[in-house]
Amino acid sequence: MLPAKATKEAGRWRTSRTPYLKEIMNCLSPSSPVEQVVFMKGAQVGGTECGNNWLGYVIDHTPGPMMYVLPTLDMAKRTSKQRIAPMIDEMPDLREKVKDPRSRDSGNTLLTKEFPNGVLIFTGANSAAGLRSMPARFLFMDEVDAYDDDVDGEGSPINLDLLAKGRPAPEDTPDPELEETSNKPKPVRRSSRSSYLQR
Repeated sequence: MLPAKATKEAGRWRTSRTPYLKEIMNCLSPSSPVEQVVFMKGAQVGGTECGNNWLGYVIDHTPGPMMYVLPTLDMAKRTSKQRIAPMIDEMPDLREKVKDPRSRDSGNTLLTKEFPNGVLIFTGANSAAGLRSMPARFLFMDEVDAYDDDVDGEGSPINLDLLAKGRPAPEDTPDPELEETSNKPKPVRRSSRSSYLQR
């Protein structure tokens, strides 16, 4: 569900509108053998909504600890308030699992959404403490090109987060083509580099 507060095309999600996201969403399924999805894309092509769909799926079908990382804590707060809270409010299955933030002991705050057998934590890539704050089974890192190269003198937030989650840090192999298009090319280098051409 795309909430009216968060998108210009509110209503039920239609993968046919963004067919290039289908394989990505399939790879995010718990039945997929894929362990890490890297999506190198242009702006405003549905990548964040794809991640938000996955977040809703996790809450509803495969609950567990999840972390949503944005470039800054302010962006994390804004995303939680303007995109995730309206999505939860407009979807009955999610609304039933993530309690109203106004109820006592709801576990639903701006940066924490508790649900049966899981929790969603929002944090900024600019906080090493936030990145190490919990073990996460699911990790959604959005707007990665806006992450700083070093956080609190501890290195790349990408490496910190992946290491904290028990995953290997991306290897550093030079690739001039990727260096020109993204300042965070390491995870892309390790990927299958699948591409989608839409005419």
